[in-house]
Amino acid sequence: MSSLTSTKPKVEIRGIYATALTKILSEHFPVVRMSKIISERFNKKSSFEFGEVLIKDRFDKHGVVVLGTVEGAEAVVSVLKSFLPDVVVREKSLKGWFGYGCFNLEFPFLSKMVLDKVRSEVVPTIPNHHKLRIFASKLVDEVERELLNCFEKEKLEEKLKSVVKFKVGDKFEIDHVKPSGQTLKLTGEIFDINQETLKIRRNFRGKGTYDGLKIPKEEGDYGITEIVEGSWIVKHSYFSQDGKLKGEFYNINTPVEFYPGKARYVDLEVDVVKPFNGQPEIIDLTTLEKIVEEGFINPKLAETAKKIAEKLLENLTENKDFLSLTQNLKPNLDLIKDGFNL
Repeated sequence: MSSLTSTKPKVEIRGIYATALTKILSEHFPVVRMSKIISERFNKKSSFEFGEVLIKDRFDKHGVVVLGTVEGAEAVVSVLKSFLPDVVVREKSLKGWFGYGCFNLEFPFLSKMVLDKVRSEVVPTIPNHHKLRIFASKLVDEVERELLNCFEKEKLEEKLKSVVKFKVGDKFEIDHVKPSGQTLKLTGEIFDINQETLKIRRNFRGKGTYDGLKIPKEEGDYGITEIVEGSWIVKHSYFSQDGKLKGEFYNINTPVEFYPGKARYVDLEVDVVKPFNGQPEIIDLTTLEKIVEEGFINPKLAETAKKIAEKLLENLTENKDFLSLTQNLKPNLDLIKDGFNL
């Protein structure tokens, strides 16, 4: 491999993130084999050379796979890690493919928000474009055509909001994604909707203990999960069969995304627990440090998770409602630009 290739690998990009990723990566690498529509958007004639690195959608479209020469793939991933605030990077082993590397990148809430912003600098882009592409691609095309024809943006946003609606009694699933990629599916039923907050009831079976709380799990116990889109915190309250509170568990995660019938986030491993009539405490800080060491998340995101846990601990010690903290921590582009200054 030539020295030019090792420093500037040619990159081929496919999939729903192609416009945004082309904008980001073309400032660092030659982008080749662009589709006709991407060439037109960037007003650039595409080279038909094959790239050293290929970027394509993951099967679930919540991110991309970066495959290519080790140096090339690592260089591309390094740029994306520096640009996308909550990207999760998982390296995959390619046995027998010497000299090649493969990375699986997950784009949670903030990364999709940044990619939406980047795409909007190239072509008219609706709010939550990349999220909606995952499950409502035809609607995205329709609404963005209307955006091009100068339809009122407010009306289009209302049309989009109707795509993800919930009602009491609906079955609901939470995709609790671990940094390693394992996904735990927490299932329950919506029993209350209060403004932006969904309350999910989950019934438990079997025995054991509640993670972090060291409280026994008994027959008939149930949990109430409070979840808000965009929140860094998901609250789980555990009750006995007769409705007595046993304890509370606060999960710190990438901001929650809502999809039809479900929510999704990546667990940042650090948590806050509060036994009934007990003092709240932060747990699993060493696990948070470990996922940084293993390269899953960047140190800035880990520091943000730690700060949120500390703020939450302060709120709970003062008997303040965690939802007020959630509202104050709603993600926005200013927060991202300022490097998570909370």
